[in-house]
Amino acid sequence: MRGTTYATRESATKTATRVGGLGFDLLFAILSTVFVAGIYLDGWAHVNTPALETFFTPWHTVLYTGFLAVAISLMTAVWLNHRQGLSWRSAIPVGYGLSVLGMFMFAIGGAGDLAWHETLGIEADVAALLSPPHLLLGTGVALTVSGPLRAAWRRTGIPSLWRTHLPMLLSLGLLLAILTFLTQYANPFATTWAAARFRPDPNTAGVTEQVLTRMTRVQQALGVTGFLLQAGILMGLLLPVIRRWTLPIGGITLILTLNVALIAFMRGRLTATGPLPLIAVALLAGIAADLLCRVLRPASDATRNVRIVAFAIPALLYGLYFAALQLMGGGVWWTLPLWSGSIMLGGIAGWLLSFVLIPVGTTEGPKFR
Repeated sequence: MRGTTYATRESATKTATRVGGLGFDLLFAILSTVFVAGIYLDGWAHVNTPALETFFTPWHTVLYTGFLAVAISLMTAVWLNHRQGLSWRSAIPVGYGLSVLGMFMFAIGGAGDLAWHETLGIEADVAALLSPPHLLLGTGVALTVSGPLRAAWRRTGIPSLWRTHLPMLLSLGLLLAILTFLTQYANPFATTWAAARFRPDPNTAGVTEQVLTRMTRVQQALGVTGFLLQAGILMGLLLPVIRRWTLPIGGITLILTLNVALIAFMRGRLTATGPLPLIAVALLAGIAADLLCRVLRPASDATRNVRIVAFAIPALLYGLYFAALQLMGGGVWWTLPLWSGSIMLGGIAGWLLSFVLIPVGTTEGPKFR
């Protein structure tokens, strides 16, 4: 696909390919979206059918079909470019070298996953996310779907338009979705620990006061950990992007809404609100974040504005989250210091990451131009 291209940092005679550019990025991002949706569909099946004891399921068929579509699109581009006289290495579209590596990792991980399951059985709960074949699969997917993001990173002079940013935004959203999937055991949108429904019941048969206290502390610690971890993942991916580009209005909304929609769909029965209120939270937080970035312009040289945005985005997201639990999830059982502190900690995690992006003493942090 001969899409629109922009200048890259390397000489065009060395790195340009016949097939590539924005058109190919968009095709690859759309196919990657189908691929990642298949992963979440398989996750939904495991959440709702815990007794799955075979590798050969309809959900795996959807997942691996999505992978084949992505692999075929990239390999076709490489083959067509090679036919134009480019070496095999130069035939890989700019930014997609790690995607090729990721596809091989996924293929190896898939074969290893089959052997693992047939030999040791099907894992459940957290163990399923931490098994070596699944971690290899997840790493492969992350490298694969982030191709359009890396391709955009190599270009300069990209106007702030939806048609030029959509492939990159989808790619970033999918990368976030994979990291969210792999860390769903500590995610407030995956299990609403703070909702009244999840409060440990003192009337449970056989539960002593000591056990109840321990259960309460574990639940609260796991819940707070989720806010910290997910804020770090979100802003660790988002900060370099909003520093690199002035995103079109709605870009952050797309990323947040896509991510929460996938995890809320997959684990909706484990939440007090169901999927729709959580998706609405992401939508509203995304709109607020887009407007904030439009006003503060973190892509400018104003370091202070970057730090404000880094704090505000997760704080807004989690503030709306607790409002949704209170209004549509049966209430919040956490104490005021606990839930308000979780909002603050999420913001602090993002704020601290801004110092990685722009160290103390740097008056004009890197803009990645």
